[in-house]
Amino acid sequence: MPPSPTGLSLVAGDEVLQVSWDESPSKDTFQFEYLLRWKRSSQPWDDATIKKLGDSTTSYTITGLVNDTAYDVRIEAQNLGGDSAAVEASATPRADHRSGIE
Repeated sequence: MPPSPTGLSLVAGDEVLQVSWDESPSKDTFQFEYLLRWKRSSQPWDDATIKKLGDSTTSYTITGLVNDTAYDVRIEAQNLGGDSAAVEASATPRADHRSGIE
């Protein structure tokens, strides 16, 4: 079974969440893929959107989200030996209302 991802970080933007995590030190030892899921916080995980990503991937931008709505993000590593423990974080996309640099 592959190790759990570490360093999960979410940066909220206008209708997007930028998701990043640390590169696995075990990617040369284990063959695995990341399973990234996201959903509105008010929904069950059964309703989550799922994206499979390669073991060299360390970031993904989730687009098409609704501003001012909380989202939960979960990532785990997965291979034929099973799934790692999932790591979760939450964030809320918001429109940037700044009109310029002062």
